[in-house]
Amino acid sequence: MTEFSQYRDEDYDALCAFLIELNRKDRRYINWNWARFEWMYGHPGFDWESRHTIGLWRDGDRIVGAAIYDMYFGEAFAGVLPEYRELFPEVLGYAASNLNDGEGLVITIREDSGTE
Repeated sequence: MTEFSQYRDEDYDALCAFLIELNRKDRRYINWNWARFEWMYGHPGFDWESRHTIGLWRDGDRIVGAAIYDMYFGEAFAGVLPEYRELFPEVLGYAASNLNDGEGLVITIREDSGTE
């Protein structure tokens, strides 16, 4: 059973582990991997105060899905591990509702993310 939570600073390593796992077998998320998150998280332009709005879906202690804004609201990433594909509409909906800048949202998703 999966549970939703908002990002906390202590989730950093688990979120990086999720992004590594997401890209381990399939590099189609290559523009959104742990290195991008790490770079963004330490960048002076990162909207640090809004980090709690990053949405995480967990199965136990393991992150299996995430909706992450990209530096600031209005651009985002949404992804789920392949075996949790049924979560994708929920992750995408969260991103659309919570990570937009009031004028819209540009979002990075894979073509086969479960949107059909």
